Amino acid sequence: MIEETVVEGKESSLFEAITFHYGELHEQNDLITSAQLMSKDSLYIIDSNFSPLNSFRTPQTDSEKEWKDILDRVTTQQLESAWEKSLQELSIDKDNFNVFTLSELVDYNERPLPGFTEEETERLIGNLWEGLYKNYFLGIKKEEW
Repeated sequence: MIEETVVEGKESSLFEAITFHYGELHEQNDLITSAQLMSKDSLYIIDSNFSPLNSFRTPQTDSEKEWKDILDRVTTQQLESAWEKSLQELSIDKDNFNVFTLSELVDYNERPLPGFTEEETERLIGNLWEGLYKNYFLGIKKEEW
């Protein structure tokens, strides 16, 4: 299956994508065996009045390395600002949590989340993706009263 979309922008940007791959086998004795794996990709788009339109995944030139550093820094600042605002509005003490982006979740394909076993991590990640799929991909469905 191929998913495709067009994204329009007017300035240099970092685009990140994460995928969740899931499969399960249903055996005759009602035993279900499943496997899951995440992958990610990123693309830096440089749209500047001072250079031609350019894109890269891994910087090769000094200019691309500089743009990567700038876009990474801007992205981190935006995330931290959004996190701080959300934590403040919800009165959540961030010292009680391990905070990371959804794209960083891929790092836990091969190792457990802090404080959890590998089995617990696999179950937590599977449940997270199931919730994201049901609520964002399929759309939130509310029961009529």
